[in-house]
Amino acid sequence: ITPNSINVDKIDKIPPKSYCDYAFIANVLPTKGIFELLQAFTSINDNELKLHIVGPSSETILKSLNEYSAKDSRIKYYGRVDNNTAIQYLKGVDALVLPTYFPGEAFPISILEAMSFGKFVISTPRAAIRDMLTSEDGEACGYLVKEQSVSDIVDAIKWCRTNPHLADVMCERAYAKVYNSYRMDVVYDLYRNLYRKIIIS
Repeated sequence: ITPNSINVDKIDKIPPKSYCDYAFIANVLPTKGIFELLQAFTSINDNELKLHIVGPSSETILKSLNEYSAKDSRIKYYGRVDNNTAIQYLKGVDALVLPTYFPGEAFPISILEAMSFGKFVISTPRAAIRDMLTSEDGEACGYLVKEQSVSDIVDAIKWCRTNPHLADVMCERAYAKVYNSYRMDVVYDLYRNLYRKIIIS
């Protein structure tokens, strides 16, 4: 099974983070875990936290997002943006949170992008995500939460805030994983080898 691939720039040193800024970058659907994330975020009493939500939504969900942001100024919703703009938002935060239980989830590009920029990732073990967030030597390079668990998301964010140095180490592992396993030339070699096997057989 060949994974998705991504262009990964060489990073010599991933800077330390305060883990104040979190992003949700995806289609804003209930099954992507957006409402569990909002419930978790608003329950944490930490004025330094910020949540940046990027992605298209329906009118119904937009109304709910506006209600949350009206009650909590730490929440910002930017709507649908082009890919380059989404990348800039991702580069500006400390962590990506994707607590997905979307039935068709497979190999989220947003997680690969976050890993490639040395960002922390909080997600669920759905589809390929557990493998994505496990380093080549079996160590965690992201924080996995149970699906539809508000308390797990709360624990993950609080863990980042209280263990920034450990979180930074996990970011380094995540970057190494995406560079060594999901970089475009690495994955293209997998395809070439697969095609050679098919041709020979």
